[in-house]
Amino acid sequence: MIHWSPVFQRRKATQLKPRRVVFISSRLTIQNLASSLSTRYNIYLYDHPGFGISPPPRRLVDAADHKKVDLDGSLVLRAEASAALFKHWDLARPPHVVAHDNVGLVSLRLLLEHGIKFASLCLIDVVAIGPFGLPFFKVVAENEAVFKAIPPHLVESFVRAYVKNATFKPLPLEIEDMLCAPWLEGGTQGSEKFLKEMVQAHNRDTGEDGTLLVEDHIECLNSLNDLATRARISEVHPAHERTFHWLFDPATVTFADWLQNSKLEERPIYWVQGKPGSGKSTLMKFTMRDPRLLELLSYQTEENLELQATGTLRMDLDARSLQSKSDDFIWTIAAFFFHDRGSEMQKTLTGMLQKIVCSILRQIPALFSCVMPIFTDLAQTQRRKKPQWDSEHLQSALIAIVAQREVRVRILFLVDALDEHSGDNEQLAFLLEKLIKKADNDYVGIKMCLASRSWTIFEEHFGSCPGFAIHDYTKSDIFNYVTSRLRLESQILQSTEEESLTDIIELVTERALGVFIWVRLVVDLLVKGFRDGTPLTTLEIIARDLPQDLKELYAHTLKRIEPEYTTEAYIMLQITLCALVPLPLTSFMGSVDYNYRHLLQSLHPQPHRLAELNLKDFISSPARRLASRCGDLLEIVLVPPPEGAEAKDPERVVQFIHQTVKEYVNDLQHDLGLREVLPNKARKAENCSSPLNALDANLGYTGLNPDVSNLILPWHCG
Repeated sequence: MIHWSPVFQRRKATQLKPRRVVFISSRLTIQNLASSLSTRYNIYLYDHPGFGISPPPRRLVDAADHKKVDLDGSLVLRAEASAALFKHWDLARPPHVVAHDNVGLVSLRLLLEHGIKFASLCLIDVVAIGPFGLPFFKVVAENEAVFKAIPPHLVESFVRAYVKNATFKPLPLEIEDMLCAPWLEGGTQGSEKFLKEMVQAHNRDTGEDGTLLVEDHIECLNSLNDLATRARISEVHPAHERTFHWLFDPATVTFADWLQNSKLEERPIYWVQGKPGSGKSTLMKFTMRDPRLLELLSYQTEENLELQATGTLRMDLDARSLQSKSDDFIWTIAAFFFHDRGSEMQKTLTGMLQKIVCSILRQIPALFSCVMPIFTDLAQTQRRKKPQWDSEHLQSALIAIVAQREVRVRILFLVDALDEHSGDNEQLAFLLEKLIKKADNDYVGIKMCLASRSWTIFEEHFGSCPGFAIHDYTKSDIFNYVTSRLRLESQILQSTEEESLTDIIELVTERALGVFIWVRLVVDLLVKGFRDGTPLTTLEIIARDLPQDLKELYAHTLKRIEPEYTTEAYIMLQITLCALVPLPLTSFMGSVDYNYRHLLQSLHPQPHRLAELNLKDFISSPARRLASRCGDLLEIVLVPPPEGAEAKDPERVVQFIHQTVKEYVNDLQHDLGLREVLPNKARKAENCSSPLNALDANLGYTGLNPDVSNLILPWHCG
């Protein structure tokens, strides 16, 4: 390790071995981190110019000859000196930089204002934007003459408090003494230097940085950020602990080989296809979160650097910036999961592009230069600080990123559920292929892992790409899942029943045919049977008689609903189908209650029938009510609140458990298999164009499909 010094300053760039360089500031406070990193990187550990043992810099390129006392407090001058130093080194490739405390602010100035490129920037216990420093700084700045008269021993107390405040974890006493020494040695001269620094460390410089960030890049990110585009990934059921590990086994599928192939132009796309409900989304979520993805790509993440400081900035789960062991290219993993049952942004090309562009910019700030002209033009045209992006501008932004030749990047796209894209799938496929063609595989390289049903349109575009059909490899996963859930419920079984349980597990595994959503519904039914005391022999007969086709299973599920619940079930399913976005639970239940009351009133106008319903009772146990009315075909999921909403807690919304359920209900709106869903008096409306004309009502809700013009809701939930 080399400390920053005039000798180090004069070293030639060729001596720095820039392919694996990490510059670390705040030499004393994070030297343990530097020591651990030195096993994998060439570390250049130094005090920032003008601090610690770093002497006042002499004449530097593009920097004035400032006195050290000027450099101590002025962030602007420190950034200028640091920028000149980086330019003087003239590194062939951008270095990694780890910055601590207010040096983080200087580093951001280097990146955003001076155009210094970093391979990565890690900020620990960071001061990012104003206000900068302790409130005590302001008091000193406003009463400088008074504090100059304070005895040195009181100044020492101020100095030690200031140093302790700079780190989250307490410093060893010897390190604290070394950090305090420059301000405590020399009596009044040292204390005057410390007070002078506090006077200079006011909000003027940090205010300038805050304005720079907020008005430019942060405003751009805010305009791109949409919580709905990130919500789907969290909604996808996580993989069972003993499932999908075969994905990274080269002897089973080719995914690991594809990840390790450095010739990007040969096989840039990997296509995971499968039957409806076969677990593609769960597999994609498993893929992006499994550490073997990084290992096979020969990457190291900042998380692997074992940064222990609590103040370290954390990366997005769905967009992680990665660094190759073999070179200094910047890698970014950007994921998007299409979701037809979700909001408009979750199922459109605009939503995908907005999420991906935002993810990339979060991880590679150097690419802002590609997007800012488009953002600025958009903001000026719309006369808004936070303009609304459209597909055309987003495509231009993403193409600008992959077509630039200044920042070396590698981007791995993980895009799930292409078949749930609500637009033109031909256009979607062409765009993905266009992005790959724009990459030169030198400065910019792209890999894409895509997942969808095996539709003809995707077969035409991706059929020749490496990949696999997921349902051909999940038999052991299904066995493990069924075994885990059923054995958990059958711990009190007699030893004589063990063989029967094994038979049930094997039966369900064989009949699943690789379809996880079928398994989920069947196992839920068997678990309920266990809890109700149903004999294993009976449960085996039930499992054997259940239809293997998903649509037939859905019909069977609805036929099992008790007759007294079928009207509510019909209303619930139709409201869920007609909603343009998943409805909040309270709005959903209130809407069901209102329509149920209206229907009962039209069919049975006796007042006592209406008195039987109470909204408070109706929504007191919504999960049980949904299960009993709809046979577990509807579910309650948590979604983040809209941006700017007063409520910060996740919201509970109602949706179909799977896309195939929505498709089934949509295809068979009036023939869902429910027993006596509506009395004969209401069936005459079935010939009408709308599926809910039997309710004879007018739409009063902007969150429903306008084609369904007869559903009553008591309030606008928009």
